[in-house]
Amino acid sequence: MSNSIEDSFICPITQEVMREPVICIGDGHSYEKAAIQAWFHKSGNHTSPLTGRELAGTELELVPNFALRSAIEASQQACGTSNAAVSTIPETTLFSFGTDDNKSASSNSNSTPTKRALPKSSTFAPGCPQIITAGSQGLYTGMAEIQVWDTNKWRQTLRLTDNIHDGAITCLAAFQSSPLLASGSRDKTIKVWSTTEWTSTITLQGHTDWVYCCGTGPSERLLVSGSRDCSLRVWDLEVGQARMKLAGHCGYVYCCAVDPRGNQIVSGSEDWTARVWDIDSGQCVQTLEGHNNAVMACAGWGDREVVATGGADRLVRMWDPSSWGSVATLQGHEEAVTCVALDPRGSWLVSGSRDCTLRVW
Repeated sequence: MSNSIEDSFICPITQEVMREPVICIGDGHSYEKAAIQAWFHKSGNHTSPLTGRELAGTELELVPNFALRSAIEASQQACGTSNAAVSTIPETTLFSFGTDDNKSASSNSNSTPTKRALPKSSTFAPGCPQIITAGSQGLYTGMAEIQVWDTNKWRQTLRLTDNIHDGAITCLAAFQSSPLLASGSRDKTIKVWSTTEWTSTITLQGHTDWVYCCGTGPSERLLVSGSRDCSLRVWDLEVGQARMKLAGHCGYVYCCAVDPRGNQIVSGSEDWTARVWDIDSGQCVQTLEGHNNAVMACAGWGDREVVATGGADRLVRMWDPSSWGSVATLQGHEEAVTCVALDPRGSWLVSGSRDCTLRVW
């Protein structure tokens, strides 16, 4: 079996590798069981996610796809290391997750020797001689690892494999005001690391399912995470506990971004919406609607005060935080948009997609 992730392993709704694939009798396609059940609950008219055709009666029945599940599980043995997230610490550097062609992109023409994987995370960060990548062996389980790369020589300088996480690392976020890094994992925890000593300083527990995203604010105490449990949590690192739980999404929370002033959070979800949250009250102050599928990536705000979202509908949407109105829709990707990054100066937007391309807007 090939080391690349087969398209048939990816749920059309979540754009994630399926754990419990089922066949929808009405359209003959396979979906993650929980995702297609949530789809039918949300749509109300019971349409097919792929064809848009309305389904009724026995067409709504779901049958376990044991053959596909066996193929996915077998692929775990064949897959090598998959870099699952990327971040930077201390020159403005753009970096992104690798592609199926063993490629990764940076702000210059050099590339790091990453293994095969789908685009997953990208960001800009101020002043940085290093890139940090993270992932695990296999699709679901295996040894998690963190790698540190020297951007001057474009070589790996450190690889951590002991006592990292008990599951694949799905996201990284660097703190801009201190030498700290947060990592989120499928083991349902977030760990905070000292990037000077490369030791874990704290483990945050509270989510009841995979952690998909994490974001940092202007204060070294502020950390936000989003999860497959459909919630976000705002953490106080001084006490090592969640300060509040943000509930409102009715689907997995795939992405989050924190206002540089530390006042608001934007999150994107499987429920086709992005939500804006007030950090002090924990209340949702705005729901951003416009995507026609899961919102898988978000970034903001930058000097030009704009927020970007990317979706499984292949679109990138731009939002004005002063009114939270949609100001632009960017089309061009041929598959789901899985990551977006804004230049801090507001001059550029970069998006990455399952079509294995990066686009600069």
